[in-house]
Amino acid sequence: MEISSSIVFDRDCDSSLIAFDRDCDSIFPAGVVEKKNAILFEEAASSEFYGKQFPSEDVASEFFAKRQIDEADFYYDFEQDENGALVNFFWRYGRMMRDYHYFGDLLVFDTTYRTNKYGMICAPFVGMNHHANNVMFGMGFILNERTESFEWLFDTFLTSMGRRSPITIMTDQAQAIAAGIRNIFPKGVHHRLCVWHIEQNSKKHIGALRALDGFTDLFGYLLKYCETPPEFEHYWKRMLLKYDCANVDWLNHLYKIKEMWCPAFQRNFEWRSKEKGRDYNTIRGNRHLAFAYIGILIHARSLYTIQAYVLFEEEFIKGTACDQKDAGVNFPEYYYHLWRPGKDMIKHEMTIYVRGGLRLLCVVMALMNLQ
Repeated sequence: MEISSSIVFDRDCDSSLIAFDRDCDSIFPAGVVEKKNAILFEEAASSEFYGKQFPSEDVASEFFAKRQIDEADFYYDFEQDENGALVNFFWRYGRMMRDYHYFGDLLVFDTTYRTNKYGMICAPFVGMNHHANNVMFGMGFILNERTESFEWLFDTFLTSMGRRSPITIMTDQAQAIAAGIRNIFPKGVHHRLCVWHIEQNSKKHIGALRALDGFTDLFGYLLKYCETPPEFEHYWKRMLLKYDCANVDWLNHLYKIKEMWCPAFQRNFEWRSKEKGRDYNTIRGNRHLAFAYIGILIHARSLYTIQAYVLFEEEFIKGTACDQKDAGVNFPEYYYHLWRPGKDMIKHEMTIYVRGGLRLLCVVMALMNLQ
């Protein structure tokens, strides 16, 4: 039984992860940080600091100390090279720390963006709140993408948050980032890859395959919509056979790390897809009216924020498309098989425990109707 899928931030939809203007010198996280605060980097990395030798660390400290006068829980740190030139720095506001305390289970780290004026790499730490809106947890700038730079930035971020770690951190496929996460974050933190970045990388690594009829549709389905490991394995083998790509190194590596990006292997984590952001922001048609007075939805409306309720309702309505069959009883366990006619290749076995309260356990039951 599907209850969640992977978070994918789609830059083509209205709820994009973060909106940066690549053609201007300032960095403006859309709807997260006020414009006057977003120019902090421009001020800090101005000719007074960047690329010049500091008379002493007190010069930089004095600059950021002015910020702390107005906000006591403002945090910053920076790193200089042996010549005193600014190479990395990080800051976060008090509100960012408070947001991280409530919503920091999932941390998205993205280094896609660059600054034109100073050539530094913008590295925002972003999450999602209970209204399904993006929130900023911190902002870093680094001079290069070496493992040491990411280690410094990740360690500084954790220090600013009292060493509290997220449950999951989502990034692109950069090996230096992966190494930094392994070296700094606790072993229990789950590292996941952003599907959007994988799609972009595929244009560079398997461009010839993408030009073949039907390949992008099948590849996209594997990236985003497979719900169980057997379904994923079936379609992956189909792709290899149909397009004769079993010896493509990039695809083989992608398969080896499938647990880091495929929704079918991520059922233990409470992630939610925002790939179809418009569908969640606007209820399509009036189909929800048919479900308006169902008890469980009435109860959910009394508990959830609007955005959270819409997500719950969407999953509930999708669940009504399932067929079910009684599969037996072994008290206190009741077994049912669930599937979506005409779509699922597998049946799901749902076990209901009735002793000491109600619990659900969903597992893959068997393959069926392989195409």
